[in-house]
Amino acid sequence: MALFSAFGIDHSVMYDGDQGQSKDQQVTTVINQSKSSFTKKIIRLEQDIESLLGIPALPKRQTQRKPQHLLYHLEAGLVEKKRLDALKEHFLELATAT
Repeated sequence: MALFSAFGIDHSVMYDGDQGQSKDQQVTTVINQSKSSFTKKIIRLEQDIESLLGIPALPKRQTQRKPQHLLYHLEAGLVEKKRLDALKEHFLELATAT
């Protein structure tokens, strides 16, 4: 956010809320404090993107694999259309915010 703002680039943010677990408040505070006039929209997912898409969580010891786990489920067609549509709506909100 700081880099985009420094270069005058409009941006939006979507992040996992992790259902208010340990670091959620810290992350939310940092994001809110980092807002600038170039920040158009912030969406905090209540839990995480995997839950939104109905993707099973990885064990804690494998969380570094979350991006590839997410991509695998998307590429393999394992995500229901209604869940993809919900994510698309979030992306549309982010992309069209003024």
